[in-house]
Amino acid sequence: MMNLKSSSKTKSNNTILILVLALSFLGFIDAAYLSILHYKNAIPPCSIAQGCEIILTSRFASFANIPISLIGSAYYLAVIALSLIFIETKRDFIFRLLFIIIVLGAIFALGLILVQIFILKAICQYCLVSDFISLILFGIVIFGFKHRLFRP
Repeated sequence: MMNLKSSSKTKSNNTILILVLALSFLGFIDAAYLSILHYKNAIPPCSIAQGCEIILTSRFASFANIPISLIGSAYYLAVIALSLIFIETKRDFIFRLLFIIIVLGAIFALGLILVQIFILKAICQYCLVSDFISLILFGIVIFGFKHRLFRP
């Protein structure tokens, strides 16, 4: 009976981590795309929202001369790496580090959404994709943490 419960927990754990990896990979693609366009001095086509140029050329598009999209790319790579390390090692410390990074990413994403809406009064669909992925990742790790799915 104990093995069945442990097996079920491991299966849930792996499903959640695969979801985290998949979402992080999508977030990385989105952020990397915006980073590449930043260095090409190009603005992506904005088919859903009409504020991409306003957002991506604003003073909020960079931090210390580093594009926010490049910071986002690094964030998603860190989430991917830590997820893979956790899958391999099941070390509680790695999960806690992953948890902290995802919480910080969600806080940052909320801040960026607020800047778009209330300060710049424009929306960038590519930015929102990344922001929503960060918020979904937050929800997933909160769920996993609450249900103790990441405990060895």
